[in-house]
Amino acid sequence: MTELFVRLFVETSPEDGRTVGEAICASLAAVTRRASLVTARTYWKLPAYQELCIMLTVTGDAQEALERVTSHLGTGWTRRADEAVWNPGEHATFIETCVRWAHVERTT
Repeated sequence: MTELFVRLFVETSPEDGRTVGEAICASLAAVTRRASLVTARTYWKLPAYQELCIMLTVTGDAQEALERVTSHLGTGWTRRADEAVWNPGEHATFIETCVRWAHVERTT
């Protein structure tokens, strides 16, 4: 098993932030063993953004698990050994259009 930590910044209201996080978790159920929204709060630097933190349990090799999760979430990732960063751009997509930044890292 591989544990992954996902941190997202979404441009939405506090009420809708949790809903977006839960929708992303539900979508990730297709490629993970478990997806849990652990934090949904207003981002202190940019109050128009909500910070979402999701813990994932994924089966298989760690690198393959990271690739599977990031590919499911969107396109345009910058990948390093145990992590990936997503920024919006001309060739970048994300499953939720309100996402403004994302980071996925392996924790185990």
